[in-house]
Amino acid sequence: MPDYEYLIIGGGVSGLGALDALLSAGRSNVALFEARDTLMYTNTWMKNIKLEDSIDNKSYTGESFREKILTGLEKTGSDKHINTGKRVYYIDQKEKKVHIRATSNQREEYSYGTLIVAVGATQIMYGKYLLPGSRGGRYFTSYQVGEMIEHYPFKPGEKLIVFGESLYTLDTAMLAEKSGISVTVVSPSELMLPVNWPANIVVYDKAVLKQTYGDTLFEGMLIQKGSAQICIPGDSIAVDGDFVLEHPWREHLAVEWNLKKWELDLPMEEMKKRNLIVIGDAYKPSPDFIEQYEVGSKMVKSFSKMGEV
Repeated sequence: MPDYEYLIIGGGVSGLGALDALLSAGRSNVALFEARDTLMYTNTWMKNIKLEDSIDNKSYTGESFREKILTGLEKTGSDKHINTGKRVYYIDQKEKKVHIRATSNQREEYSYGTLIVAVGATQIMYGKYLLPGSRGGRYFTSYQVGEMIEHYPFKPGEKLIVFGESLYTLDTAMLAEKSGISVTVVSPSELMLPVNWPANIVVYDKAVLKQTYGDTLFEGMLIQKGSAQICIPGDSIAVDGDFVLEHPWREHLAVEWNLKKWELDLPMEEMKKRNLIVIGDAYKPSPDFIEQYEVGSKMVKSFSKMGEV
């Protein structure tokens, strides 16, 4: 008998969605392992843009949705299935075992029946956009800027240019403005700004990036909007890069990333054969945290229809 019938790696929104689906289906021999001491870590700095939850017809920021989920886990006692501060460093799919290192540096080993991988993806700076011009310091992804402002005692700079269009990146721009940073947003696409958008964040949408400046440190960019060319000074840039499952995890799972679809190249039929479910950003990245929670639950239920869960 395995130690756990279902073992979940990752305590983000999709991992917690999977946990809820399993417990709601009456599965009790379930454990979730999260490397950090904080669940739904990315949601801790998503404080500004709200998304609607179709289940209760209420709107949530990333932070308030996190509070809702964690409160629900505590009320139902589901939090007893969660283990934080435990990082998986090796997966033996043949023996169906995971090897874990705790924050105390203690090593642990657990066997499983079905493995559910819900680890976060990493944001790469030069995936979606190719930035013309020189490369210096103070080039960040929007994820790095959000994490920096929320969890570290320093800022990316005093004049931040945010380049991109996703809700996640716009939320980061609003977070930076609230922390006292002068922010300018540049987007190649037309933007639909939230109703609470700060008036002092200048926005250039439907703009073409012509050049970035700064040999040692980022100094600004040249854009074209319509027939006008505009030089925007700045001392740091946050790029709305693509998210992708990190290479070490792809090696752990022996899977490939589909560059055309920008998702994991692992059909549900293959998952069933391997007693492996990959969900959330690890499977198909999305900045919609409510959707990712629901996807985690739905993929586990889809597995169930194939007779596995």
